[in-house]
Order: sequence, then C-alpha cells, then structure tokens
Amino acid sequence: MVTTERTFDLFADFHQFIVCDRDADWSSVADRWTEGSVEAMFVQSDDYIAVGTARNMPVPVTIRILDQEPQRPENECDRVVRGRLNLPSGQVVVTGVTDNGATGGSLPVKPGPYDVRVLYAGLQTISADGLSGADKYTVVLWPSKRD
Repeated sequence: MVTTERTFDLFADFHQFIVCDRDADWSSVADRWTEGSVEAMFVQSDDYIAVGTARNMPVPVTIRILDQEPQRPENECDRVVRGRLNLPSGQVVVTGVTDNGATGGSLPVKPGPYDVRVLYAGLQTISADGLSGADKYTVVLWPSKRD
C-alpha cells in the first residue's frame, strides 16, 4: 500500500511547513492564516497546503504516498486534518517557509489531484519554552477519486 515514504527534519519557522506541487506559488500563505486555520493548524489551497506545528524549530515530517486511501488514520494521533492537493507537475515538494528548500525535498508522484490526511502526534510533549518536544507530523497522500 505504501508506495513511497520519506522523513525530513524540517525547519518549521513561523510554526509551519509547506507541502506543494513543484510549480505552486505559495507566496501568499501568510495571508491565509486566519484564526480558524491557526486553530486547525492547517491551510488549504489548490496546489499547496500549509501545516501548522507546535514548535518553531526543526520538526520530523514524514511524507507517505499511497496508491489508495488508507483504511483509517493511525491510532496514536492527537489530531487528523483532511484536505486535497493538486499535483499537476508530478513532483510533491515539502519545505520550510524560510529555508529555501534546505531541509526539505521532493518526491515523484503520478500527476493529478490527491486526497491528503495530516496526522499530528506528540503535541502535548512541547516544553514550556517551546524549544523541545516529541511532536511529529505525517502527511499521507493518495490519488483522489473525487471529481
């Protein structure tokens, strides 16, 4: 079922990271963070998503690409958010917003729309100063069957 999986140690500056199509323009992401999206820890656009993080530090992010929808989210999650992501270039990119791709990377996918599930774990483990914790983020993508 898992066709590709890769883990990154992403610099989550401004408490977020981006998952997007290689050709996406996510320059307006800062304007998309509203009170509701901050609470949800998630911003949805057509060709990018922004995932909120509990820390403003490097965080572990796993990108998991599947060939079909998983049966159910992982049990050890604090939160699960669903979305959709259009990947017309056939390359999904994960990056911190200020690191110019230094801590991220890209993975090949079949071009087209994907359903997305973001799994958040360890959110209660953040230290009082916000510098350490065992938080981790998993972004699961699979080809969408919706029109």
